[in-house]
Amino acid sequence: MPALDVQACEAELEDILTTVTSLTPAEVRAAIPKTRGKLYELYSVARLLSELTGRGLRARWSHPGPVKLKQGGGHADASKPHFILFNGNTLFGRLYTDVEVRTLGEWIGPVGDLSAFHEIDVVVLRDGHLLSPLHFDLLIGLECKAVADFEKNFVREALGRRRELSLLWDGVDPFGDPIQAWPGSIYRLVYIDPKGNNYRDSPAMFGVELLHWLPTP
Repeated sequence: MPALDVQACEAELEDILTTVTSLTPAEVRAAIPKTRGKLYELYSVARLLSELTGRGLRARWSHPGPVKLKQGGGHADASKPHFILFNGNTLFGRLYTDVEVRTLGEWIGPVGDLSAFHEIDVVVLRDGHLLSPLHFDLLIGLECKAVADFEKNFVREALGRRRELSLLWDGVDPFGDPIQAWPGSIYRLVYIDPKGNNYRDSPAMFGVELLHWLPTP
C-alpha cells in the first residue's frame, strides 16, 4: 500500500504553483499544511490548476502574500483568499477548498436539516456564486483521499454527492464536453492508492471520474 511521500508532495506542488501562478517559492512554502490530508488537498489544488492552465485558463491568487486556504468546511466567500481563474479577460471561476454546497434535494425542497448541503474538498464555482453556493454554481468538484488503503465506500460517497449535485441526464461540462450529468459539473475522486483504479467504470457512467494522483520523488 502506498503512503504519501511528504517531501515529494511539497516539492511538486511548489513547482506547479510557482509555474502556473505568480506566487514565489517562499509564499508557497509558507502555506504548506502540517497534516497529510490537507497537504494532499493542496497538492490536488495544484494538479487541478496545472490541468486548467493546460486548457487555456490563467490562475491568479486573489490576495497578496502566502496561500492561506480554508481549513474547515463553510461558505465560499469571495472576499477571502482563493484562486481566481480567467479565460482570456473573462472570469471563468473561483477555486476554494472545504466548501459546503447546497444540494439538489434542498433546491427541490423543502429541506430543513443538515442534508441541505455537503462539504466538498476542492471546488471551482462560477463567478457570481452565492455565499452558500447552489449546486448550479459548481463547475468542478474534487474529493481527495490521501489514505494508503482505498475503500469502496469512498466510491459510494462520491456517487451520493454526485446525485445531490445533478441529475443523470445529458449535459455538457464547463468546457462544452458531453457528460452524463445536469447541471454538467465535473466531479472527481482523487487518491494515492492505485487500487482505486479498480472502481472507475461504473462511476464514469454517472459523471464521476476516479483519478490516481500520487506525487513521485
